[in-house]
Amino acid sequence: MRKLLFFLVCMVTVWSCNTSEVDPDTGRLGYDYYPLEIGQFSLYEVEQTTYSLTTAPVTIRYQLKELVADTFTDLTKEKAYKIYRFTRPQAQVRWKDTPDSVWTAKRTLNRAIRTENNVPFVKLVFPVAEKQTWNGNALNVWGEEAYQLESVGKPYQVLENSFDHTLTVVQHNDSNFVRNERRVEVYAREVGLIYQERYKVQYCGANSVNCTSPDQIDFGTKYVQRLLTYGKE
Repeated sequence: MRKLLFFLVCMVTVWSCNTSEVDPDTGRLGYDYYPLEIGQFSLYEVEQTTYSLTTAPVTIRYQLKELVADTFTDLTKEKAYKIYRFTRPQAQVRWKDTPDSVWTAKRTLNRAIRTENNVPFVKLVFPVAEKQTWNGNALNVWGEEAYQLESVGKPYQVLENSFDHTLTVVQHNDSNFVRNERRVEVYAREVGLIYQERYKVQYCGANSVNCTSPDQIDFGTKYVQRLLTYGKE
């Protein structure tokens, strides 16, 4: 009788373990590449260059700080975060008391969404996988654009910071003898966005009389955003 009772207790214990809920493996899914927590901040160095055929390139540099400031329930009844964005011309200048702009972001079960200037973009999809593609403009009216994941889990260095596990999102890559347009974002595990580049230039072409060569830049812009430091306030 005691043996039978012991056997039944063991069976109940095993059954309970097997039927209990298992938390998702957030590391395997890639959620930690897009962390969202109140007080989390990232400080970036920004370099923006404007190209013109008639003048030398003009470059401006400034610092950008993004702070996860608060949460709210969006129109889809999901939890979202307010991202306060501050800028200053250099490190010696004090940050403003109020943000220059407020963007929003959220992470659902299968994607990370960021609304920039009231335009939502699907920044990442989960689980992350090499060469995975999706429509980054699925939630806006800008037309379909295939984003692609590359270098998942690879190391990456930005300025003086080295990150062991990162992934690269190629949002656009189109180059020919007329133009060159490339948009890339790099995310690090437990940090988020560490590098962003937007490059869009138009070349002179073969028929321009004002150019010294067909591959000379007629006009365009280049925007580079590099992570300086990050943490929590």
